[in-house]
Amino acid sequence: MRTTVLTVLFFSMGSIAVAEPGIPRSALRDTLDVEWLSPDERAALHRAHGVWDEDDLRNDDDRLAAALVVGDLRDDTVLTDDVSPLLAGEWLAARGQYEEALGRLEGLEDARARLRVGDILFALDRDDEARAAWESASPGSEAASRTAAVTALRRLAELDQARSGAYQQLMQAYGSIRERDPFDWTSRLQEAELLMEKYNPSLAFEAIQEVLELNPRLGAAWLMLGRLNLMRFDFDRADAVVAALRDLSPGHPMADLLEGESLLIQHDPQGALERARRIRLAVPWWLEGMALELSALAVLADPDLEATMQVYEDRYPGSALAAYRTGASLSFQRQYPESDRWLRRAIEIQPAWPAPWIDLGLMQWQDARMEDATETLRQAVVLDEFNRRSANSLALLEELEGYATVDTPHFLIRYAPGIDELLVQEMVQRVDVIHDDITAAFEWQPERKTVIELYPDHERFAVRIIGMPDIHTVAACTGPCVAMETPQLGVPSEHMGIYDWERVLRHEYAHTVNLAQTDYRVPLWFTEAAAVWTEPGPRKWQTSQMLAEELAAGTLLTMDEISWGFVRPRRPQDRALAYAQSNWMLEFIIERWGHDAMIAILSDFREGRSLSEALRRSLGVDEADFFELFLDWARGQVASWGLLPEPTLADLLAGEDEAAIEVRAMEQSQAELEHFLRGLHESIGEPARTGQSMSLFDTSMPASIDDDDTLLRLLASHPDHPDVLEAAVFRSLEGGALEGHEMVDLATAYVAVRPGDPAGHEALARWWMEQDDPGRAAESIAVIVAQEEYDPLVARRLSRAWRLAGRFEDGAEAMERSIGISPFDPGLREEAAAAAIEAAQLSVARRHLEALVMLEPDQPLHKRRLQALEAMLEE
Repeated sequence: MRTTVLTVLFFSMGSIAVAEPGIPRSALRDTLDVEWLSPDERAALHRAHGVWDEDDLRNDDDRLAAALVVGDLRDDTVLTDDVSPLLAGEWLAARGQYEEALGRLEGLEDARARLRVGDILFALDRDDEARAAWESASPGSEAASRTAAVTALRRLAELDQARSGAYQQLMQAYGSIRERDPFDWTSRLQEAELLMEKYNPSLAFEAIQEVLELNPRLGAAWLMLGRLNLMRFDFDRADAVVAALRDLSPGHPMADLLEGESLLIQHDPQGALERARRIRLAVPWWLEGMALELSALAVLADPDLEATMQVYEDRYPGSALAAYRTGASLSFQRQYPESDRWLRRAIEIQPAWPAPWIDLGLMQWQDARMEDATETLRQAVVLDEFNRRSANSLALLEELEGYATVDTPHFLIRYAPGIDELLVQEMVQRVDVIHDDITAAFEWQPERKTVIELYPDHERFAVRIIGMPDIHTVAACTGPCVAMETPQLGVPSEHMGIYDWERVLRHEYAHTVNLAQTDYRVPLWFTEAAAVWTEPGPRKWQTSQMLAEELAAGTLLTMDEISWGFVRPRRPQDRALAYAQSNWMLEFIIERWGHDAMIAILSDFREGRSLSEALRRSLGVDEADFFELFLDWARGQVASWGLLPEPTLADLLAGEDEAAIEVRAMEQSQAELEHFLRGLHESIGEPARTGQSMSLFDTSMPASIDDDDTLLRLLASHPDHPDVLEAAVFRSLEGGALEGHEMVDLATAYVAVRPGDPAGHEALARWWMEQDDPGRAAESIAVIVAQEEYDPLVARRLSRAWRLAGRFEDGAEAMERSIGISPFDPGLREEAAAAAIEAAQLSVARRHLEALVMLEPDQPLHKRRLQALEAMLEE
């Protein structure tokens, strides 16, 4: 699997067990139901745990406290003259009305008030006064007060750049509060925030689930849950949280906030800006709403960004939140120079806050600025050594300083000294050829050399890409850098397996070129389409079958779905379908409008035009018309692949039996009805798939030919039918004999109607080998090799056939393909050396014998062979 970093991020979160959030814990429900509680005690518990009804809200304090729990800050009427100063101050502070909040909180000794006063003063850049407020926070008898006192200590540690030393003590302190009061949710919420800060999302998720079991109306907890879902690109569950927030309060600003953040990740900054503007109309000075607005403006390159940021910083001169969120959003969009600017601005405002240091360092690494990234992440780890992502990334960066480097005209290859040198020797011969091919295809040259980072195992590769050792791919492009793990067999936790490294590098380098060519504005589906387009060889037969089946079922991905099929597939096959269909659509563009149309579309992306604009300018059609035209073309493609035969095999089997035909028609109608109803059920709440019917072709179970008599009859009546020929070929491959039919004739006919299916070529290869004609067998095996990415023995088989045929250069070339998939296999290296000697390619043979000496240093035979070869080269 090849991918960009965006795709990789989906895998980084691992699997998180999902319970139904917002259902009160059973023990809590039991406590609320005990008979001996007085009405006032029961109402107080209901309010404390978010299960109140209107009768429980008995005064203005109760109503304002409930509004604070829900987190909907729009209703000014809850702030009456009768509410307590603490609640009034909390309300005003939450809305960003800091000066008014300070007036209400002044003189209050409650730890919650002192914590809030310190937070306000810190955001106003009055650090000394903030310190005094936090230092004066003394715990009271209530769990919430004790939690506030511990959180004040946390603020002091942050102010003194002592996060690392305080982390475990803080977690223990919050845990002690929960031990005394198992139903306290305030301390667990703070634990969740700390775990998020340390980049431990799985434990943060567990914590926030517990919070919602203790207070199902807590808006802040729902928001954190939604953000955790966004971290793993689970937009469906994030949308469910948005709906839950709106259930708590129709039009909830936190719902707009979460939805806006989701849209920003989904490359819809205009939609994000609309949500932000809606928030600001209702709660104009809420910092979260302002930060979303600024992030959207930055991604849109809106000229109002500077003035809007200045308003924020004038009002909250000590808050780096807006600059940090803006820089992080730009980094996600790979707008590295602008991201660098705003992350540095956040550091300037709050130099002791690790978050912007971490994002800056990781962004610098993505931009192939390894030395800068190392320096930045060292500072991040000084500030917080418990952040798993920065600590893991720094450890790997420092390890990289000891890696060897090979410099070619267009690449810098970094690798761990040792056995990986064998792969680098193979790469050095090919990488600049790959550069020439890819840059010629896209008519674009990167301005600087591309860095290839080659990692010896999967854990290091995963840390490189996401800072955590848990992803499921072997290569990724960050722009000017391509990271890969070596193709090796071994323990699954250490290696993902062998693969065709050159095919993968072509794919990733196409991303490098496309991203630079479009100034990182190319849609995900288009760059993946272009990358697959550059891979050598024909489309795999399994891929063709999948495309045909999805087209037939009306389940191809729509234009709105195609990019997110890579990172949030709804069905198991959707990710593979996204790669294949994207490439198929690009093939359509090139065939219909020419290669220049692809280049024109890429140029439009660079100019900042949307996909719709690019299609209209370069192709003269909008997205809807493009997709309709593509579907029409695709049906013709499927027919040319031999996957849309007429009549169907089922109709052939029905023969001339009118009763059977009638039964068949009834079964077909029933199958189509069931398919329609199933699709209708699954599509409830989903956008319509424009241009696709619920069923285009046969939806019943596939027919099969069960006996040789039927097969012979159908071969006589329909000798060119693909399904009939397929059955005959497989019958022959199984060792069967069909009277009057030779395998070679059946296979030749099948290849003519289904040239992409390896089965026909396999049958021909076997036939010609049995006829002692390895040359003709090799021609068929070569077709199979062209579709193979992971099995080196297929190419070895081709090599042996060519060599038997006396075509030794072709045999040596096939062994190079085998080594490209499994460069660390001694057996393959030995055979590659032999093939090279047969082809009189002695320098190639030396390379493989040198590899054998490294792979098996205790085998003296390899050294003797190498010495003998050296002697031959000196002659």
